[in-house]
Amino acid sequence: MFRRWQRRDELVALFLKLAFWHRLQIGSVTTDQGKRGWVYDIQRSTKGTKYAGKSRYFYLDGVLKASSEAAPASHESFVHPSMLAHDDPKSVLAFGSTTGGIVKEILKHKSVEHVALAGVDKSLLQFARENLRTWNDCSDLDEGLDQCLDDPRVQVQYGNPGVWLESNYTMTQNSTSDRFDVVLVDVS
Repeated sequence: MFRRWQRRDELVALFLKLAFWHRLQIGSVTTDQGKRGWVYDIQRSTKGTKYAGKSRYFYLDGVLKASSEAAPASHESFVHPSMLAHDDPKSVLAFGSTTGGIVKEILKHKSVEHVALAGVDKSLLQFARENLRTWNDCSDLDEGLDQCLDDPRVQVQYGNPGVWLESNYTMTQNSTSDRFDVVLVDVS
């Protein structure tokens, strides 16, 4: 057991010689449910390797929820399989998008006419608008908006999604006008 810890300490010492990490807290938020969130920029300068650069990390209640390296791939892999499974998705419902980052991926599909975000935390989404702007940046899409959440096709619904869904959409077997073509549920 002593040998294992000694080896770990040697590896940590070696790592600290090779790398310089600088962490800067960009902002913090308390969500509507009382959770605490933080965004950090971490500057890496690793001598002689390809790992130098700046990254942004989002933590919620001490748990890493997203990073600037992983967020785009995560959002793409979450949205596109369901969107591509439908021939012509016009109306999309997304439950619980923490940072709003999936909206960009939904809006990449030209057929989309309406996006409803339900069960979104208002404080957290506003925090993401200010501190995670690149994750919601739609300037490279046809509409050219700075924020995907400002797209007129996007409707953000705060609060209990079940109450909102029940009061706004009829779920009868014969009703087709109020149905969503794709439903995404983000439980992370």
